[in-house]
Amino acid sequence: EIGSLTTLKGLYLTGNQLTQLPPEIGSLTALEGLNLDGNQLRQLPSEIGSLTTLKGLYLRGNQLTQLPPEIGSLTELERLYFSGNPLTSPPADIIQQGTGAILQYLRGLLEQGESLQWTSKMLVVGEGGVGKTNLIRRLRNQGFKGNLDPTHGMMVNDVLIDHPEKAGLRMTLRAWDFGGQDIYHATHQFFLSQRSLYVLVWNARLGYEQGRLRYWLDMIQAAAPDAPVIVVATFCDMDKIKPDLPTQELKEAYPQIQNFLNYSTMTNEGIEDLRDEIAKHAAGLPLMGRPLPTNWAKASDDIRRLSETTQLISPKEFKQQLLDCGVEEDSLLTVATDMHDLGEVLYYLPESRHAETSAHDDPIDDYVILDSEWVSQEIAKILDSKDVTKKHGLLSKKEMEKLWAEHDAHLRDFLLRLMETYDLSYRTTDRDEVCLVVELLPHDPKEDYDKEWNAIHEKPNCKEISVRYQLNTMQPGIPTWAIARAHDHSMGNHWRSGAVLADNPKDPRNLAMLRSNAHDRYVDITVRGEFPFEFMGRMKYILESTLKRYPGLSIECKVPHRGDDMHGRPFVEYYDLDLLADLVSSEPPVYAIMCLPSRKNISVPQLLMGLHHMGDACIAEELKTIKANQEEMLTMHRQFASLQQRHFLLTYNALQNHRDTRCPNTFVFRPVEKIEWSRWKQDFVEEKTGQIAMQLYCQEPGHWHPLGMPQDPTKSAPEIGYYVLNQPGPLLKAMGPYIQKAMPAFKVLAKLAPTAFAAYNVATGNIDPALYERMKADIDFMSKLIEVIPELDFSRRSDLDRMASYDLDLLERETDPERLRGAQMRFLQRLLKKLDPGET
Repeated sequence: EIGSLTTLKGLYLTGNQLTQLPPEIGSLTALEGLNLDGNQLRQLPSEIGSLTTLKGLYLRGNQLTQLPPEIGSLTELERLYFSGNPLTSPPADIIQQGTGAILQYLRGLLEQGESLQWTSKMLVVGEGGVGKTNLIRRLRNQGFKGNLDPTHGMMVNDVLIDHPEKAGLRMTLRAWDFGGQDIYHATHQFFLSQRSLYVLVWNARLGYEQGRLRYWLDMIQAAAPDAPVIVVATFCDMDKIKPDLPTQELKEAYPQIQNFLNYSTMTNEGIEDLRDEIAKHAAGLPLMGRPLPTNWAKASDDIRRLSETTQLISPKEFKQQLLDCGVEEDSLLTVATDMHDLGEVLYYLPESRHAETSAHDDPIDDYVILDSEWVSQEIAKILDSKDVTKKHGLLSKKEMEKLWAEHDAHLRDFLLRLMETYDLSYRTTDRDEVCLVVELLPHDPKEDYDKEWNAIHEKPNCKEISVRYQLNTMQPGIPTWAIARAHDHSMGNHWRSGAVLADNPKDPRNLAMLRSNAHDRYVDITVRGEFPFEFMGRMKYILESTLKRYPGLSIECKVPHRGDDMHGRPFVEYYDLDLLADLVSSEPPVYAIMCLPSRKNISVPQLLMGLHHMGDACIAEELKTIKANQEEMLTMHRQFASLQQRHFLLTYNALQNHRDTRCPNTFVFRPVEKIEWSRWKQDFVEEKTGQIAMQLYCQEPGHWHPLGMPQDPTKSAPEIGYYVLNQPGPLLKAMGPYIQKAMPAFKVLAKLAPTAFAAYNVATGNIDPALYERMKADIDFMSKLIEVIPELDFSRRSDLDRMASYDLDLLERETDPERLRGAQMRFLQRLLKKLDPGET
């Protein structure tokens, strides 16, 4: 009997087609690792809650629909993997918060019991004046109201709908009525949700082209590609109009469409058919009927009631509200984040992951916003201002004080910071002007907008690189959000669809032109200057971070090649960026391809330079073609180093969005004592030495350096982020692939020109000699360490080894690159927490 193995520490049952786990599993109270990946389990026994020493639980690739609440009792659990299961509980919004939140949720169900929440969101969208507000009134059993004022921002009302299958059960749909005017569309994106029902309304009397159905369907598809959509024609009673639209064509282009319905605005005919259709699809929404711990549900209900009379409260008051409802102290952040994800509150406290989504330095943790309708209408006051429109987006202090007269200076400042967080505006330096609202920029650039742009092109040694983002649809906020986010590079030269930006506006060496074309659905970034590569990296990051707000947006990155064809005629040919990257990373690498219009070979590294991560070999291949003086070469090297570092951080910062993998990601290993490499290697391989030091580095691209330096770099005096590791074999084995990924970014400066780098930087004061020598030693040691890691034999067990053992097994079996990097980051995070519990 398996229950008799009471001292067993690890149980691996991967890929055995198991359909159930015996209850006796609860007797294995010494178990630390349980791997059930790749079976056919449909449920887990409640006895699994008895495994209180369990640290790793692997459930991937089964048929589980829910995790038992008893898992919440596993207080030692650090690693919980369950991808590839059709889970409905825990809900997706809890899962995305990480293992800690999942355990808190399950523990809450276990201790408090569950309360089913029959509430979700219905988003009503369409052009202005098509009858959205009256449609919601009819669904709320209110009468038709003529001559309604246009909706400014949005309004939120509850609609009660009977469940189509559960007799006596009423569902609550929070109906969000969005203003249809174009100026509001960029603000809609922050409230559109994947887990909602959409009702798209159009006026049959004006025709579906006038209703811009494809525009709205494109917007829904980009923001919520899997959400159901019901298309409703209004004003069908006027002149007995029969809606005319290509329903089959639209359904083929937009599979999200569930049905097309007609509705009489005046007589209310068709409202019951619409109500039934809404009920059918609302019942299947991911959030409808989800179980919550009873105290969490009470907190959500109380906050919703409070929002009817209170727009915003302080973080302290908000936390107290949750505590008064019985939410445990250690679950406060999880519950608050859940409310934010569902749109019930806007929560941007420092400890929240939402605070990290802002591209701006100023925090917005002064208030917790309870009423999203209120804040959208406050922002709408700015967008509707004739004065701001007349001044092409410039909001004066006088106008702000007039529009927000009922608010004190602190709250006005908070609202400005909130607009900046959403990339709707950015502050100006003029004392009389508060900010520039990018959605109100002029459509056309000023007459001499390209004066500086053309001038830099005439300078000697000017280089130019470009990239095109080809989109399937052009959405609101593109590229204005990027223009706002790039405000540190502003030269005051911007318009609704573009901008000219500088790496250093006070003394520009490189300029960027950002331009969009709504008709052809693309955004171009072109950078000109002596060394445009690193600035291009910054511009790409800024634009791509805003495009990510549309999960359903299809994006193709293309690289232009300009030349003359065989007949001397100029041409522009575009090449797929991913395809070019595959060529240089293939075995053997391909460094040249044929250009068909010119019938000439062109350099793949040259096309990729500054646009994509390239290994040392590819960079070295390109540097062979550079003919320049020493200073130019040195500047180029610094650009490459910053660029490589930026590419590395982009990869690993993506992992930081998951709470389980958030930790420093730039570091080196060092020998604890000064010793020759050959001697250290021999001692380490033979396990005569049992220590190695880890030193964290500053992560700012282009400025990597150790976090603090001892007075004598040859000694292991305490430094910031400096840790001595005993028996570090398992750590090196686990982190080897990660280190290899980081090393090109570390090595590019020192490897390509170490002597010149030292002479230039030390002579000019860019880096002090002691720091240079320390970094040079770090790079040298790490380069050699990578080569020797595969030779190491980690046979001895230590505390660190035992802590890592189940992770090491996972890392060895993992084949998916993204999951592998995530596992490495989780391992590093737990190690650093063990070494530095205070996270100093």
